[in-house]
Amino acid sequence: MFMLPLPRWIAIVGARLRQGVRVRAIRTADGDALAALLLSLSARTCYLRYLSRRTFDTTSAQAEAQQIIRRSRGGIVLVAYAPSNPATLLGLVELVVDPDNPQTAEIALVVRDAHQGQRIGTLLARQALYLAERLGITMLRASTFAKNIALRELLDRLGRAAPVGYEDGVLELLVTIKSPDLRLNWVA
Repeated sequence: MFMLPLPRWIAIVGARLRQGVRVRAIRTADGDALAALLLSLSARTCYLRYLSRRTFDTTSAQAEAQQIIRRSRGGIVLVAYAPSNPATLLGLVELVVDPDNPQTAEIALVVRDAHQGQRIGTLLARQALYLAERLGITMLRASTFAKNIALRELLDRLGRAAPVGYEDGVLELLVTIKSPDLRLNWVA
């Protein structure tokens, strides 16, 4: 299994945004908070994130939270939270490294409905790319609905997004990551 050389380092690092949002690596103890985030997602947000008509009940949210935590061992999973309420996760980004091509990672992102449009997704993605760059990841693969303009625009800001496939309304994109400094305000 691909193991990151940075987990201890990123666990103590946060990122600040004007709204006071911080980003950190996911922790094993985040299972309940992550399940609560998944339970809070609207049917539309679940549809856009999972590309299917999926919603969560308590059992399925707990199971998905544990899957996400397990996937963090083979990639980068970061969560956003407000310092005033660190137990409530606002969003998460996953980068799962392709075992056959370690320079490529699959990206998945979700932000709590009430906090969408506040650039939390951008913050999460940019912080993940900052770490990915240090691991030699140069390409991202993303699957999204063609009509998900917000995610497509975000991917365009992160690099050059090129369509590589399309089926049943789902667009497969390959993003060449921009090299300029992606760092935001890192704090210990």
